[in-house]
Amino acid sequence: MKKDKIEINVYSFVDANGNTIYDFESMAEEFENKLAEFDENVLVMCSIEDIADDEDDTRLRLEMEELKAKQYISNQKEDGTIALA
Repeated sequence: MKKDKIEINVYSFVDANGNTIYDFESMAEEFENKLAEFDENVLVMCSIEDIADDEDDTRLRLEMEELKAKQYISNQKEDGTIALA
């Protein structure tokens, strides 16, 4: 059966102050596992980084947004395949 989308769960909990805390590590692990199902010979790794709000991190955030935009373009489906950047 051909797969045309990947769905993962959103893992979170509410802390003592009522804030929703997301478990990005668990979501990334599930996403890695789902991607790896396409080809067992491919090693898939996702990284999670907490970006603070200082000046250097603002530059990093802008670079990450630019990379995300480029990856969006490269991830477009072509003839039933997905090209990952």
